[in-house]
Amino acid sequence: MTVKTRSRSTNSQSAAAAVSPAEADSAAPSSSVHAAQESLQSAAIGASYNVLLQISFRLATFVTNAVILRFATKELLGVVNVRLMLLYTTIIFLAREAFIKACLSTRRDTRSQALWQGLVNLCWIAVPLGLTWALVLASAWIQVFERPEMAYYDLAVGCYCLSAVLELLSLPVLVVEMIQLRVEKKAIAEGLAMGVKCSVTLVLMIWRPELGLLTACLAQLLHAIVYSGYLYISVWRDVHRQQHPVFKSLKDTLPHGVGSLPWYRAVNEELANVAWSFFKHGILKQLLTEGERYLMTIFGLLSFSQQGVYDAIHNLGSLVARFLFHPIEENYYTFFAALLERHDGDDDDNDDKDDKDD
Repeated sequence: MTVKTRSRSTNSQSAAAAVSPAEADSAAPSSSVHAAQESLQSAAIGASYNVLLQISFRLATFVTNAVILRFATKELLGVVNVRLMLLYTTIIFLAREAFIKACLSTRRDTRSQALWQGLVNLCWIAVPLGLTWALVLASAWIQVFERPEMAYYDLAVGCYCLSAVLELLSLPVLVVEMIQLRVEKKAIAEGLAMGVKCSVTLVLMIWRPELGLLTACLAQLLHAIVYSGYLYISVWRDVHRQQHPVFKSLKDTLPHGVGSLPWYRAVNEELANVAWSFFKHGILKQLLTEGERYLMTIFGLLSFSQQGVYDAIHNLGSLVARFLFHPIEENYYTFFAALLERHDGDDDDNDDKDDKDD
């Protein structure tokens, strides 16, 4: 009887030992599924924020354009919304877009401060890069392309270039917040910045319509200041409350050298290569997105007043499509980038387990 009892207890212990690794293996997928569900929920909340903001953005833009058409000329509308905004969006794309898409593949649960510092250093490269593009494009906008017969045009070109560089200053904070799926920060920053821009434009166009391009310059500069300022103030508030998942102090958002390497060389080389690849592929996307504006700017196919009418009709005709698809693309790209990286990590863990079993 004693032997049988011992054999039964031994069998039960061996069975428990055989079950526990399986249970451990099943726990890993469940945690991965839970993380994916959390990411999906965050992306869905961000999409909801951006849908509401996109509606308010377009309505505000439509009202602003109506006021401009009432108190200003169609030529002014063409210069501001086509010529100058094309300069601004081109600088932002050339200096920022590739870095954002490359850095979104970073795992948000990474604890390595060296990795985050390399990512921050990489994002800061966008500032001198954007300044270089601003100088090159500003020269082309002033000296090469057709100039409008309008006062303060050179000053307006400089102000729009400056606003693009000011917005690039917030790129390290923006990228880290997007990696952490805190996309509501970006949505609120864009909403506040656009609200200030539209309010200033409306007030000055009603009370001081003779200012012309100076109104657009002031509104665009305030847009960039509010956008970058809110993101840094938000980080400072979270750091002060010790609630930020990455930054321990506001100094962590600044570039730092590592050892004997200066900050511009102490970057994540893998992400830098990915950013270069995204930049080359993004050129075609930019040409397809803004192709008609480039044609109007380079070849002068339409007069500035005709460009103003075109821009108003284009904004009105694309309302529904941009309301629906742009927020989905912007937010769920962040989600799928995080989910893909997480699955890659799980596959690596499974491969390591298989190697150990062999």
